[in-house]
Amino acid sequence: MFHRVQPRPAHDGPKRRTLRFGAIAAGGLAAIGLAAPAQAQGIGLLSGLRAEPSPAMSSAGAYGAVASDARSALALRRGWREAEGRHMAALDIRLAEGWKTYWRVPGDAGIPPYFDWSGSENLAAVEVSWPAPIAFDTYGMTTLGYEHRVTLPLQVTAQDPARPVSLRLVFAYGLCAEICIPAEAALELTLPSVADASDASGAAAPAIVAALAAQPTGMVDAGVEVRRCGLVGSDEARALEAVFVMPAAPGEAPMAVVEGPETYWFHAAEVSLDGREVAVTAPLDPASPGGWLARDALRVTLLGGAGAVETDACAG
Repeated sequence: MFHRVQPRPAHDGPKRRTLRFGAIAAGGLAAIGLAAPAQAQGIGLLSGLRAEPSPAMSSAGAYGAVASDARSALALRRGWREAEGRHMAALDIRLAEGWKTYWRVPGDAGIPPYFDWSGSENLAAVEVSWPAPIAFDTYGMTTLGYEHRVTLPLQVTAQDPARPVSLRLVFAYGLCAEICIPAEAALELTLPSVADASDASGAAAPAIVAALAAQPTGMVDAGVEVRRCGLVGSDEARALEAVFVMPAAPGEAPMAVVEGPETYWFHAAEVSLDGREVAVTAPLDPASPGGWLARDALRVTLLGGAGAVETDACAG
């Protein structure tokens, strides 16, 4: 089960391992999540980050100010302008050797990331894309996240496409090595109202394109048949049950991450493998709200040696 606790320090730090042991399930992102971060008093209220320019992370306005300390360096990166008032941008996170940060579902006892865009101007919506994570063993617990560097693509939609978008982000996140700490950074970036010919070929574009390609593949695109996916049972005996038929028999059972809406929690998933068939069962925590959950409120991600696949809304 994913516990609502702070991660305990690892004696030897996080150890990377292949995605082949056990299975995990998680509840809704906000259910696992952090409370809204406190008002920042400068950059890095918790982690001591400072806004400072970085020659290694600047290119013709493609970056906002960099927040950095000895553990991590963060910046918003300008990518390119898309149609109908949308922009592709990114949050770039670089980590010092031995440090990691967490995926959208952090695992057994990680710190989930939290985005606060409320200070932005002319912003209608931001959609965050997540490259497939690495599984780590940390002090006997399994957590999901990234090491070295990760780029999180951001699809930004303007309220008024004829005006620039001023992105202002307060980002709360976790960092873990021999100790695990909460961190916070305030970042800014302006996205122009008119496409810049240099955007698509700028320094940020290759990293954003690579991060988009590293997302879990949709199950239909991966040739996975979603034979069954939804909640069964009633009252305190509700559980997600899903059956997926893989295009080829996996060598080992993958890990399963189950996500639901806010305040819904799932216990650890049991995953069984029978040839090409992967069966996932994840009990819903009795403390979750009553009533029935529609299939379109559920997502299952399978992480295995052959890659990562996910079904959005419990459908292919």
